[in-house]
Parts: sequence; structure tokens; C-alpha cells
Amino acid sequence: MRTWLQRLENALRRMMKGRYGSDRLGIVILAVSLVLLLIPYTWFPGLALGGWALFRMMSCNIVLRQAENRLFLEKTASVRMRAGQWAARMRNRKEYKYHRCAKCRALIRLKRGQGECKRKCPRCGQEYTIRT
Repeated sequence: MRTWLQRLENALRRMMKGRYGSDRLGIVILAVSLVLLLIPYTWFPGLALGGWALFRMMSCNIVLRQAENRLFLEKTASVRMRAGQWAARMRNRKEYKYHRCAKCRALIRLKRGQGECKRKCPRCGQEYTIRT
């Protein structure tokens, strides 16, 4: 005998069969929608974005939704890459010191606690004396 939760889960699975579901673009749209719903006087755009996110999730036109998501991922690749690099630098800030090359602006990672040491920029070859 099935519980009502199992029946509900099976009904939702049958309803979503052949539908697109969620992706990165849909999640971002939904998050922006929720933020707009919390801000006074912006509930209408929030509802509109939430409706658009729901429409994308329930769509049967999978090829078009994948193309939209691919375009979104291509346009935001540099921002996501910088955010990932920043997060990695924050995670490793106790072990490594990061220094920018004055000539080419390349980011150089140095192990902390080595004192004063000479390093060469891997991109332009400029030599530095850096205290870590």
C-alpha cells in the first residue's frame, strides 16, 4: 500500500515526463524573482519572472530551452570564472599569498612563510623580490 506522498511523487513524475525541467538559467531567473518579491513595489516583475521560470520548466520544446541555457552560460562564462577564482583565492588565503605582476598584471600565487624570495612572472618573465 502506497502512502499519499509516494502517490504524489509518482503523479509529479508522470506530469514532468517529456518536460524540460530546471537548468542554470531557470534557477537564476527564479532566484531573481524571489529577490524581487521581497522588495516592496517590485512584486509584479517578480511574479512575471517567476511565471517565465515556471513556463521554461514546464516547456516541451527541449531544444529551444537548451539553446537559451547554452547562450546564457556562454554570456556569463567570464563572470562565473572570476567568481570561481575569487572563491578559490578566499579558500587558500591562509596557505598562499597572491601577487599581481606590475608589468603584465598576471596573478602569481606564492606559498606563505618563505620570507623574502625571488620569483619570476610565468607570463612575461619579469623578476621580483617578494616577501611572503
